[in-house]
Amino acid sequence: KLVTAYNDFSSVLGQQTSYDAGTKKAGLFQGDATAVGLLSQARSYISQSTTASSTFGTLSSIGIELQKDGSLKVNSTRLDAALTNLPELSKAFSDVGTGGNSVGLAKRFGAYTEGLLAATGTFKSQTKSLQSSIAANTKDQQRVNDRLALTEQRLRAQYSALDVTMSKYNALNKYVTQQFSSNNNNNNS
Repeated sequence: KLVTAYNDFSSVLGQQTSYDAGTKKAGLFQGDATAVGLLSQARSYISQSTTASSTFGTLSSIGIELQKDGSLKVNSTRLDAALTNLPELSKAFSDVGTGGNSVGLAKRFGAYTEGLLAATGTFKSQTKSLQSSIAANTKDQQRVNDRLALTEQRLRAQYSALDVTMSKYNALNKYVTQQFSSNNNNNNS
């Protein structure tokens, strides 16, 4: 389950932070330092060692191997051998130390993920930051819409005034043209 969950996480985050030059499409989080950092930190935690067990110091020694592409793979032979030594396997994953390298692999990784999900963790902070950006963007959009509405109102008023003035000038032009025509007709008669 750990391998599947980690590979799913790594795959999704890898896709969302990548750029495909062929299609010229970027992942949703391409260039986002937080997302890229999460993937890097997760890989770091997966590859760390522990002194909590004298037999199993890394996930690789248990049979969970980090691949070149960043995914994890189960080495069944090593995992089956590790399962024959449950007390040491338990130490490798549990919290038997007071900190640092003596904390078990699962406890260390668990503390990392709890830090991401905590009320003051990375995800909550990023969510608040994004929500603040959305709120500021919404206010900016409203200000622009308000300015556009006022500009439209002003332009409509100016156009209406211009239309009224043009109607007056057209009427005056018609009257003057009629007067010249009438005057020319009277002079020709």
